[in-house]
Amino acid sequence: MRPGEGAGAGREPDAREVWADELLEGLASGRFDAGLGIEVPPTQGLDVRPWRQQRLDLLVATSHPFAALKSVEVAQLEGTTLVAPGQRTNAGLRDRLMSTLGSTGVRPVLIDSSRVAGPAAVDVERGRAVTVWLSAMDERYLPAGLVHVRLCEPETLVTTSLVTPRTASSALVLSMDVLREAIERTSQL
Repeated sequence: MRPGEGAGAGREPDAREVWADELLEGLASGRFDAGLGIEVPPTQGLDVRPWRQQRLDLLVATSHPFAALKSVEVAQLEGTTLVAPGQRTNAGLRDRLMSTLGSTGVRPVLIDSSRVAGPAAVDVERGRAVTVWLSAMDERYLPAGLVHVRLCEPETLVTTSLVTPRTASSALVLSMDVLREAIERTSQL
C-alpha cells in the first residue's frame, strides 16, 4: 500500500520484490508501508518483527551433480561456485551464510548475485554454479531446469521478518495489524 492508502480505502496492496537494501531505504523514506525481509538487522526507525524461520537450501540445475542427491552437506560446497546475495544487497543473509561456511572451514568460490538476476544466475542455470533457496519457498516457483536440494550439516536457519516504520498513521497501524494476523496464520503452512 502506498502511504495514506489504508485498508479502509478499498485499495489492493501494491506488492513488489526488491533487494533488502532497497526495502530498508523504501521504508525509511516512506516509499513503502511494510515489507517482508530475510535476516533484516535492527534498524533505527523501523520495527522488525520475526515471522518465520526456514532453512537455507540450494537451488541447482538438473545437470549439476548435486541435483541427484537428496541433501548436500555444507562440507560438499568446498570449491563449488556459489552465487550468493552481495554484502550491499542483503548483508544479513550474506552474513548468515558466511557464518555457516566459516564454522565448517568451507571455502566455496563466491560470486555476488547480480541485481538483474532472477532466482538463478546464468552460471546456475547452466550447471556451473549453485545458489541459495529458502526451504519454505513454493516449489511451483522453481524455474524450469532447476531443482531444490536440502542443505544440511550444519543446517542454516534464516529469519523472515515483517518490517514497518515505527511511526505510522492510525490507518496504517490498522492495516498492519490485519497483515500481521494474516502472516501469523500462514506461518504454520
